[in-house]
Order: sequence, then C-alpha cells, then structure tokens
Amino acid sequence: MAHQLNLSERTVQDCLDRLLRLGVLKLEGKKYVRSSSHLKTSDDTLNLSIRKSNFEDLEMLREQLGLLSVEHRDLTSVTMLLDPEKMSEMKKWVRRSQDQFTTKFESDQSTDVYRLTMALFPLKKLK
Repeated sequence: MAHQLNLSERTVQDCLDRLLRLGVLKLEGKKYVRSSSHLKTSDDTLNLSIRKSNFEDLEMLREQLGLLSVEHRDLTSVTMLLDPEKMSEMKKWVRRSQDQFTTKFESDQSTDVYRLTMALFPLKKLK
C-alpha cells in the first residue's frame, strides 16, 4: 500500500490503525474492508483537519501534474459568471455530481486508487 500510494509505511500503518479504531475499516482475515460505503464530512464549517486535507489535495495535484501523462489524469477548468447568491445550490449540485460519479465508476475490484477533486471559487478579491 505504501509503495502504491507513494507514502511511508509508517504513515500508512498510522492511517490504517486510526481507521480501524474509528470503525471506518474492519479487518477480515488479512483484508481491510470498509465498514460503510462512503463517509461525508461537514459542509460550510471551519474544520482544520478538512482544511489540511484540502491543502494536501492541492499539493498532490501539483506533484502529479509533473509526473503523469494526460492519458492518466484529467484536469480541466471553466471560468464563468455565476450568481454568488446561489452558492448553496451550486455546492449541493457539486456534491450530487461527486456521488453520481462514485456510484457509476467506483469498483471494489480495482487495485488503483484515484482522487476526484472539484473546486468552485470566485476569482475576484472578496471584501
């Protein structure tokens, strides 16, 4: 796992121990199995762990852009005019899209792990 995820063995073991302790994973024989299909984090709440994870996502993306060919990744963006009053509705749409993507493409049979990251943010400086 550590080699495939490009992490230290200690980091992977610490994560597995924490996920087992929290009941997110269970050990069946020599295989780790999810206790539930997906986890959700809080929305619109300042959470330093989630913020740290967001920064790690961005750093991972930055690193992978230099390593992966376009056949093995997808990074697109679109710039558009949006009504900031509809941010709550837009966030719900993004979450539904992620759920639909996961439902359609996730496979317990795969040995490859991917991260889907979507971001929506204003380009103008906020007051």
